[in-house]
Amino acid sequence: MNKWLPLLGLLLLGLQQNAWAEKKALIFTVSEYPKHIGTLRGVRYDAENARQLANAMGINDSNIVLYKDAQLDLKGMRNALEQFANGVNEGDQVFFYYSGHGGQQVVQGGTRCAVGLISVDGKILLDSELQQFYQKIENKTSQLLTFVDACFSGGILNNVVTRSLDQPKISPKFWGGREISSKSQAVCAKPINVLTRAIDEHQADSGSINHVYITASRENEISFDEENSGGMVTVAWRQCLKSAPDLDRSGALSVAEIQQCAQKKLEDRLAGTSDFKASNITVRGKRESVFQLLASPNAPKPQTPTTLSPPVEKPIVVASLAPQVPSTINLQATLNDLYQSRDERRTVKLKTSKEGNYHIGDALSFEIQSSHSGYVYVLMVGSDNKTFDMLYPNQLAINNFLTRSLPLPLPGKGWKMRLAEPAGSNRLLVIVSDAPRDFSQLSYQKIGPFSIFNGTASSQYDLQSAMQALSPKQKCDSRVTCTSSYGAALLDITAE
Repeated sequence: MNKWLPLLGLLLLGLQQNAWAEKKALIFTVSEYPKHIGTLRGVRYDAENARQLANAMGINDSNIVLYKDAQLDLKGMRNALEQFANGVNEGDQVFFYYSGHGGQQVVQGGTRCAVGLISVDGKILLDSELQQFYQKIENKTSQLLTFVDACFSGGILNNVVTRSLDQPKISPKFWGGREISSKSQAVCAKPINVLTRAIDEHQADSGSINHVYITASRENEISFDEENSGGMVTVAWRQCLKSAPDLDRSGALSVAEIQQCAQKKLEDRLAGTSDFKASNITVRGKRESVFQLLASPNAPKPQTPTTLSPPVEKPIVVASLAPQVPSTINLQATLNDLYQSRDERRTVKLKTSKEGNYHIGDALSFEIQSSHSGYVYVLMVGSDNKTFDMLYPNQLAINNFLTRSLPLPLPGKGWKMRLAEPAGSNRLLVIVSDAPRDFSQLSYQKIGPFSIFNGTASSQYDLQSAMQALSPKQKCDSRVTCTSSYGAALLDITAE
């Protein structure tokens, strides 16, 4: 045996362990069903629609795997799911999309009406099989988003008939199957989806707590395919990537904000029709997590930091350097976005030295503990809502690595934090990240040891991007797993 082989194996293992986690997508589209099932002509557009959704989530085309039509008989579906699951690594962010017919089948001796995806050969991939797929990857993924553009209830459509709504033609995305008897169809009036039940349980030790599950309709409704554009809900969702209002003015669109926009578009599309009624787009799981960052137009280039030296007696935690922020920006909501997008498998505990309200000028101190080792960042937005204040790390505390389960008291020696005017609510965000974050794109100034990022739409985008994505400049640290995952704790502090 070659004496170098064991060493080579160890080197390869080390490289594999230190490889960056990635963002990946698996896309299923079934359009060309046999005639007795019913072709969904619009689904041929949904591969591109889904690609755009994946891109909006930061997934590169090279990490998108697409299967369609003849590839997706029942065996092909199962093989594709297994192969994809085997390629998911710790910390990966995963997007799974399906567009095609949905269906139902009585299982467990008639005690449960199962829902599932209809393969091109007219068989059904049951929700229980999909749950097995998710169980393989849930405990590894830092974010898991499923988008199913199908319906799981035939309703009054025992025999699916395609109709025209002016132009173009739209078709229900449900197939009952020849084997479903009138008796079993009655049992299936109330389908039970084990996927949604698992997500709704929110078990603390379950990977499903990071899962966002989006369906085009409730399980007793019909969703539709439009022959010249694709699944109606998919199209509405894609359009809202450009038109959805940023309701909380955080600089990013959450799943819930896009859902609200897409629902309105769907209802407008079907308004005034007698044949069809808009379904209710359903979201389970982490509805407030960020789906898409909103790019800031005319973003300024990074500036060389300047150092200011305020009087010693002046509080330096919530100092305001930026001009008055327009009402279209809410920096505290940006911190909430970052918190909502945390990896919930990671626990960060924040214990303050004082309970109740604070007063202007009070010292601020707290202790941080994390279930995972990582790099600690403490951000604050004061009651004036004008700047992002980076409290930690700072010029007097550069080493911000925290070993799991060990407490980190802040502030450290040689520096302190006090609450400054005006009175009101201050928001504090603590992040413990696998990887160090790159803030070089943000325009900032120095006040004492702290970095102050100006409160602009550009800084909202750059901060969200730095925290939610990895920069090519970032290096993998052998002390932690190389992922974009982070745990977080959020605290609102009222100063009187």
